[in-house]
Amino acid sequence: MKNRIQGVLGLVSCLLLLSPTLGMAKGAKPASVPANKVKKAKKVKKMMMWELKGKTATIYFFGSLHVANKSFYPLPSAVETAFRRSQCLVVEADIASQSQSQIQRYTMKYGTYIGTNLSLEKDLSKKGMAKLKAYLKKQGIPLGGMRFMRPWLLGMTITVLGLQKAGFSQQYGLDMYFLRKARRRIAAGQNMKVMELESVLFQLKLFSSFTKKMQEAFLLSSLIQSSQLKKYFKALDIAWKTGDLKGFEKWMSQFSKSPDSKIVNDKMFRKRNIGMTNKIIQYLKTKKTYFVVVGTGHLVGKDSVIDMLQKKGYSPKQCSTDHFKSTKKKAKAVPASKPAPRKAAPSKK
Repeated sequence: MKNRIQGVLGLVSCLLLLSPTLGMAKGAKPASVPANKVKKAKKVKKMMMWELKGKTATIYFFGSLHVANKSFYPLPSAVETAFRRSQCLVVEADIASQSQSQIQRYTMKYGTYIGTNLSLEKDLSKKGMAKLKAYLKKQGIPLGGMRFMRPWLLGMTITVLGLQKAGFSQQYGLDMYFLRKARRRIAAGQNMKVMELESVLFQLKLFSSFTKKMQEAFLLSSLIQSSQLKKYFKALDIAWKTGDLKGFEKWMSQFSKSPDSKIVNDKMFRKRNIGMTNKIIQYLKTKKTYFVVVGTGHLVGKDSVIDMLQKKGYSPKQCSTDHFKSTKKKAKAVPASKPAPRKAAPSKK
């Protein structure tokens, strides 16, 4: 059982990107992208990165995908440059800083029925339980090993399995990529600090706070989506790689049509974005440079962190792949004053 739990612990954060699906109506079919309408990613300059300059601090926001594949690498040089210039890496939750045993205890408490009189059969409706059994039977997965998981954790596990089949992995997640780089900089004695906007415990408590109805909705939608994740991520892949904000927002909007989704999105995004924004405003009062890596869903659209900062009078600007090159060109455009020629020393008589 411990091995089964440990297998999904490191993937808890991937649900943050996929969380809008929590509110999908039971049995609702995901909107697929017609093959003839999927455009190939073109080489463009816009990126899912923003720069916000304060009086003494600079903050780079980088929209992460918590699960990805090799095709996302190498990252644009402008992204790597922004990270090199930063003294602080800020992530949603630093899973690597927690011991596996500690995360296991948290997950068992908030994501399983262990030590309680509750069960999956009691939490799910008869219709929901029937759909779950039919799905697991088709996939050749025994129900016995899943019974200890609460619906939200079981739904996440099924989603993760689907992502792995589609070729996505947390190993290539963008936040994990920068966490590894930050650890290497710290080990080398460089000026780097890892900070959290939230925590693993905060996120687990958030997931477990959803009602039975919401958890079942997420679980059932996970069953539907698990076989169609390639279609979902094809559109997401293109929008992210081209810095297409409207395209990414449109991709997310398909999960916000049911009444349940509005409640879920309010907790998963808007309320969390308020907390993130308040912390970021505090960073602007320092004299440091921050590289903030959060799920792209927190940076795009209405009530995103970027939107909230703009409403408060700040001006974060979306960056392009030639961001630092264009900055250098502007600097070169200003002619440097030549030093005055040295006067010859007076001859001694």
